[in-house]
Amino acid sequence: MFGMRELYIAHPIIDLRLFCKSDFTAAVLAVFFFGGATSLGFIIPPYFLESVQHLAPWQSGLVNLSAPLGLMLLSKASGKLMGRVGTRPLMVTGLTVTVFAYGSLSLMRAGWPPLFLAILLFVYGVGAGIFVWPIFQPSWG
Repeated sequence: MFGMRELYIAHPIIDLRLFCKSDFTAAVLAVFFFGGATSLGFIIPPYFLESVQHLAPWQSGLVNLSAPLGLMLLSKASGKLMGRVGTRPLMVTGLTVTVFAYGSLSLMRAGWPPLFLAILLFVYGVGAGIFVWPIFQPSWG
């Protein structure tokens, strides 16, 4: 009902006509799915490390910090590349890297060393850094 009302009033809180633009809709959906995937990445590996490998919480936290490290290191470089390459190739490249990293993490086994998980989370963060920057530099406005 809120959405229907927003479409027909003179001064809507949310301009739902923005969703008619494919760039805007793609960016919103990308942020939605990226946020869900990232939240899983910060829940499952620590649970695995603490319950299966019996690491202390601070140790599993250090492993998990590799993902934001990769994101932080690559997002600025991605921003510099965006002007030369464009947003779509960067988003596709970042998405490919993150899917590879999460696909590999989905095969996680009890014998995997924490360092290997940290490397995969770092690769995920690298892909996220490439993927996120073009999303937050909108081309629809």
